[in-house]
Amino acid sequence: MIREAKKEDLAYLRNLSYILNEEMSILEPHYALAADGDLDELSFFIDDPNHVCFVAIEDKIVIGMILAELQETPKIPVLKEKSFVNIADFIIHPGFRNLGYGKKLIQAVEKWATEKDADFVSLSCLSKNKSAIEVYKKLSYGEYSVHFRKELQ
Repeated sequence: MIREAKKEDLAYLRNLSYILNEEMSILEPHYALAADGDLDELSFFIDDPNHVCFVAIEDKIVIGMILAELQETPKIPVLKEKSFVNIADFIIHPGFRNLGYGKKLIQAVEKWATEKDADFVSLSCLSKNKSAIEVYKKLSYGEYSVHFRKELQ
């Protein structure tokens, strides 16, 4: 089952945030740290009307989450004004991957974005996260920007 998150879900969300951060720290050890999710930030995605958190439930347990926020393109002359939803965080507990929960969570965000009159949905992903990239491609997300980084030390 997919639904919007509630305050009662915060302990589960914090645990999923830790798993996400831990996986990021493995993929990018010089960039990311394994850390618990910030309860205030997670609460904000539940309380604020321009933010949303959807959860996937299996046997009354939260096994996945997706955090998204409604944004506007910067108001500069060279950009068209657009409203969009950015997926900030997305994780399915490792024991429940490849069962369709990720697709359903993304579809919930896309529906929410449509209800908010957004023009598109965006997200970013570590280039080393090949399994996530494949999921996004299967769901018709395409690359539109590439970021580069050079370590100086």
